[in-house]
Amino acid sequence: DGGGGGIFSPSPAVNPLFHNYTKVWVMYCDGGSYSGARAAPVAARGGALLHFRGRHILESAVGELLADHGLASAGLLLL
Repeated sequence: DGGGGGIFSPSPAVNPLFHNYTKVWVMYCDGGSYSGARAAPVAARGGALLHFRGRHILESAVGELLADHGLASAGLLLL
């Protein structure tokens, strides 16, 4: 829910458990749940090349959060 409702809502009435947590939304588009780590692309029907590198995207995003945004001092991390 990237719209700020539900689990991303800062309102205690809407989101009593996580309203005061820091939240990060990392978009992805390959549907691989950040688990892909193929070195080479995969040829799909029609000749399109698919790149499954979601794990590297997740590692980079977490690295950025650790190094530059205070994640290293977090008491609890939920993924």
